[in-house]
Amino acid sequence: MGKQQSGEQRELERKSAEILGRHVSAEKGTLLLVYTALACLAPTALGLRLWQDIPPVVQTGLVGLSGQDDPLPRWGLVFLLPGIFLALDVINHLQLRRFQRLEKVPPRHMRLMGRWGFPLVELPLCAWAIPGGAARPELTGTLLPLWLAGLALMLAGGHFLDCPRGARFSLGGLPGTDDPASWRSVHRFAALSCLTGGALILYDAALAPSYPAIAALVLLSAGLPALYAALRGRKNGAPR
Repeated sequence: MGKQQSGEQRELERKSAEILGRHVSAEKGTLLLVYTALACLAPTALGLRLWQDIPPVVQTGLVGLSGQDDPLPRWGLVFLLPGIFLALDVINHLQLRRFQRLEKVPPRHMRLMGRWGFPLVELPLCAWAIPGGAARPELTGTLLPLWLAGLALMLAGGHFLDCPRGARFSLGGLPGTDDPASWRSVHRFAALSCLTGGALILYDAALAPSYPAIAALVLLSAGLPALYAALRGRKNGAPR
């Protein structure tokens, strides 16, 4: 009886760890690590674009222990700030992977940040800080919605990577998603399309915002999976 209860308790702990620990497949974990790292580096591309406009020492408006403004060197704004977020993002991904391997629930702060938390915090912060440091605050109004749109597209891609059948947000209405293998194939293609399209939007906005190019990326990210599903559906329906 004791062994049965111990086994049931262990299974319950495993299920809890899977749900609360944000467990994902090895492929999804690796892809999200790569794409969130790319998102964390997008502000550095913006900083390099505005490098000549940023003074050697940037007044942050933050008061240090001395009671005076705590300045930040130009390289700190362009490289150090995104680098800190990148390091925290990588550490959180690796820690979530470690807890998943151990079948344990990670600490609350790791679950809170998840696999997208650091880019979601960093990009709005840097969309304000870097243009402000370059005395180009008007760029924030253009940059922020484009970065948020790119992140939203990437988040959709992350969802598609392991989208279950019956999910409210899925491509189940498209042809070529009838059998389990086709469902996985179409959603994996859509995931890679959205993740790549979203990342390209981030860098397009950082380096040289082009609304036609961004609109084309959004249309391609949405249209290519539909085309892939149609081709797969035609192939599956072809006579053998």
